[in-house]
Amino acid sequence: MFKEKQVLSNWFVSQKIKIEESSVHGLGVFAKEHIRKYEVIERAPTITFARDLLVDWLHDTESRHILHDHAFGWPDGRHCVCLGYGSVYNHSNENNAKFRYIDNKTCQTIEFVAVRDIQPGEEIFTHYIRGGQHADFTEGGSLVAKGQLTGLEMEFLKSI
Repeated sequence: MFKEKQVLSNWFVSQKIKIEESSVHGLGVFAKEHIRKYEVIERAPTITFARDLLVDWLHDTESRHILHDHAFGWPDGRHCVCLGYGSVYNHSNENNAKFRYIDNKTCQTIEFVAVRDIQPGEEIFTHYIRGGQHADFTEGGSLVAKGQLTGLEMEFLKSI
């Protein structure tokens, strides 16, 4: 009935996941074991960099850099690349995991959390905007960030 609170280091990769070839796109992250709803799957350290780095590359070379497909937008406007498995999760509008940014001065990380039970062998998806495509909008036109944890979900995570 009651669960022990998860005590996690600044970064870690769950032993319950692995990288395999994905039928969706290249490589993907898959569950090796059952992952419970709201279980932290990974806390990936990040390397942040100025947004201008990718913009300048595109302008100078007239081609996209490989980081365009693997970088996250950091909340302060910079970009970042996740270490660990963080940049390998594939996108789905029916995502079974979400992420949140953690900036605790000593280590900037992105934490991936299951939003429903995930079965062994199932690919783990998060929701992100790829090149401006697959964004979800409300009827009023505002962007819905399906991939990020909501305030209520974060409060719930703190309580378990």
